[in-house]
Amino acid sequence: MSGIGAFWWGLFGGIIAEALTWYKDRLNPTTALPWRKYWAATIIMILIGGGLVLMYQQSGAGLNPILCVNIGASAPLIIAALTSIAPKVPPGNVN
Repeated sequence: MSGIGAFWWGLFGGIIAEALTWYKDRLNPTTALPWRKYWAATIIMILIGGGLVLMYQQSGAGLNPILCVNIGASAPLIIAALTSIAPKVPPGNVN
């Protein structure tokens, strides 16, 4: 699969994940962000989904369309996992 093909499948996965968020938000509209921030966050997360798939593809992972969609849709979870494992370093002296 080409890099651009993997990227597009990842974008599709990101759109699927965001559509689920939109579906949930219709049930509780009071938790939604202001529309500009909401759409900015939505577009960024979709692009990150495509970017993650592209990174997987560039690292030599054997990808097919369903895996690309899965990675793209999982982008928020992957990012949350990556940021939660950063080691906590106690403050110290600079030297």
